[in-house]
Amino acid sequence: MKPSLFSCGSAVLALAAGTWMTDSSGAQTRPEAGPASAPRLADDELASDRRRLLDLAFTAATAMPAHPHLKTRSLLQEEVVRACIELGQLRTARAYADQIANWRKGAACAELAQPLVERGLVDEARQCLAIAQAAADDLDRKLQNELGYDDGEIESPQDWQRDQIRVRMAQALVVHGEDQKAAALEAGVVESEAGRVDAVRARQASVEDFEVLMTALEAELAGMSFDRARNALEACVELYERFYADAERRARAERALRDPAAKLPQDVRFELLRRAAGAALRHGDADKARELLREADAIVKQVCASGAWIPEHEIPLRASLARLRHDVGDAEGARAELAEAAARYEAERANIIEIYRAGALRPLAEAALALGDEPAARAFYLRALEEGAVNANARPRAEDLVATCLSLARHVVAPDPELWQRILAIRADLKAPW
Repeated sequence: MKPSLFSCGSAVLALAAGTWMTDSSGAQTRPEAGPASAPRLADDELASDRRRLLDLAFTAATAMPAHPHLKTRSLLQEEVVRACIELGQLRTARAYADQIANWRKGAACAELAQPLVERGLVDEARQCLAIAQAAADDLDRKLQNELGYDDGEIESPQDWQRDQIRVRMAQALVVHGEDQKAAALEAGVVESEAGRVDAVRARQASVEDFEVLMTALEAELAGMSFDRARNALEACVELYERFYADAERRARAERALRDPAAKLPQDVRFELLRRAAGAALRHGDADKARELLREADAIVKQVCASGAWIPEHEIPLRASLARLRHDVGDAEGARAELAEAAARYEAERANIIEIYRAGALRPLAEAALALGDEPAARAFYLRALEEGAVNANARPRAEDLVATCLSLARHVVAPDPELWQRILAIRADLKAPW
């Protein structure tokens, strides 16, 4: 039987007895280290240039002054932590999370707890969850007492902040097999967070779990809440892949994904179809992937024909479609789609507000890389760096530099000397005015 991560207490959840010890002064101390053979917190092997990009992204975010930019700085720092988690840099993720100054430190630690549990690093997960719980409880105290702004603070507590932390904690608990305690954390959360834990449940669902979970998700889709429907469909995608070999269950999950009753934005629907196509490809079902591609293509055509979308939203959607075409084996169609997306950027550049231009270029770079055109990818990245460095204020420049460094690190692009030179020059120039 697994030792519990948490036991119930006066707060929503409290650390299990014995996890922490108290000295004679009443202060908490860490428990003694376990056996030498126990797994230790470490970073996975990663190319040095990718590590350097992560570090540059974090230092760029941290260079932003806390006042009056604490919210933006902390959000960017959390994005770097998330990238570290994705790339298996768990020790670095923990070190970065510890430097976040606001409630997002708790959110980042809560998110880190799940991969720690998955790797058997339960003591480290407990420590992260303790930090997360303290942050959630602090927000809850302020909300209950209507404290609002504290002296010197620049953001007021929000219930969604507390609930985001609690839901991420619940996800770690589900992975650890403590579903009842996870459910206690989920109870009563705000709409935007409701149902997010179900995606984790779906990833490890048994045949017996499928009916219960799928029935609950279908009920959410029949409701009127956009947030609940979106979160339910995230879980449906996970069920679709987990039960792909089971034709009946797979078909039921797919029907939910295509259910027009869930009135979701077209970009959200596109992303769900793209992920479902990826699942089909991983299971060797190219015909199904092409079928899903056709439906995704129809969404993009509808979006583009409507003229309702601004270019910086349309161009990333076209770039993502190019990647999907490539994935299903339509190399020529993928190249044509990417060329059309790039042409769209050139035609509309003047109509895109300067702080959004790099955000349209990065997806083009990522698509070019997926298509195997690394020179084009580097050119798009260099262009993104240039466009992101135009604004006179350092804050938007820092936001774009962080995003571009993380994109490079995630998509395995080793910057050439020209790219490095530009990255370092932009980093060095992050100074007042912010």
